[in-house]
Amino acid sequence: MVHFRTALAGVFWLALLFQLGITVGTALRTDASMLRALADYFFYFTTLTIAFCAMALTVRAFPEWDGRLIRFFRRNGSTTGAAVSLILVGLIHHFILRPLAPSEELQHLSDLILHYVMPILFTGFWWEYVPRGALAIRDIPRWMIFPAGYAVYVFARGVLVSQYQYPFVDASALGLPVAVRNASLTVLVFLAVAVILVWVNRFAGNPSRLEY
Repeated sequence: MVHFRTALAGVFWLALLFQLGITVGTALRTDASMLRALADYFFYFTTLTIAFCAMALTVRAFPEWDGRLIRFFRRNGSTTGAAVSLILVGLIHHFILRPLAPSEELQHLSDLILHYVMPILFTGFWWEYVPRGALAIRDIPRWMIFPAGYAVYVFARGVLVSQYQYPFVDASALGLPVAVRNASLTVLVFLAVAVILVWVNRFAGNPSRLEY
C-alpha cells in the first residue's frame, strides 16, 4: 500500500510539473511576462488544491516522517478538505470553465488530467484511506477556510492589479455584486460537497482503520 501511495503522489506532482511546463512554454512563445505567467500558475485554485493533495499523499506515503506540518497534512480532516476542494475544481471546470478552455492539444490534455483524472484518483484515495466515522459536520468550517480565504485573495488581487483569476468572479466585467454572488455560490457548493462526503464517511465509507 505504501508503494501505491508513493506512486499516486508522484502522479500528482508530475501533473503539476506538466502544467508548469505548458505555462512556461506558452509564455516563451507569446513573449508574455514569465514572472506574471508563473505568478498566475502558482496562485490558481486548481494548482494550490492539487499541490495540497500531493502533499497529503506524500506524507502518507512516508509514515516515518514527523513534524507539526506533516501531521497536519496527514490528518483525516485535511485529506477530506483537500478532496472536497478537488471535487469543486472538477465541477467548476466542467460546468463553467470548460467552454472557455484553450483548444491546444497539450493544454487540453492537461485540463483533462487536472480537472477530471486528479479528482477521481484523489476521491478514490480518500474513500480507501479515511476510516469510516472519522469525520463530523463540525469539521466542515475548518475545511472552508481554504476556499473562503482564496475568494478573499481573488478579490483583493483583482482590486490591486485589475485582473481576476476566473471569469465568473471578474468584478470589472460582471460588476462586484454579481462576482460576489458567484463566489458565494461556489463556497456553498463546497459546503454541499463537504456535507455529502461526511455523510458518505459516516454511513458508507471504508470500514478499515488505517492510520496513514
